[in-house]
Amino acid sequence: MGQIGKDIGGGLCQLGNLIYWIVLHSDLTIMERWRHSFDVFPDINRTIPFACGATLSYNYVDLQLINKTNITYRLNLWLDDKYLHGELLTNIPLTHHYAILETDHRIEQQWW
Repeated sequence: MGQIGKDIGGGLCQLGNLIYWIVLHSDLTIMERWRHSFDVFPDINRTIPFACGATLSYNYVDLQLINKTNITYRLNLWLDDKYLHGELLTNIPLTHHYAILETDHRIEQQWW
């Protein structure tokens, strides 16, 4: 306990992945984000572009966001019996939307 280990997990990373994916579709700025050491999304029926995960490990690896806009945002997260859900709300209606497109992807080794 209190150490990074290798085992089955994913709860905290699922939270990081969801928050990162939501923020990619907003005006919020990502200040710190760490990728997984492998692609965590399945290739079969893939709906998420490569490199859209954000790993978290308490006190070592973080996901940090900053709001540089004049808009107030609220991040709601909740669980049901099967899924983790999230939504990002604003205090004013937005006049634009964001889409994530993947082009010319490649895989590179970036771990030492």
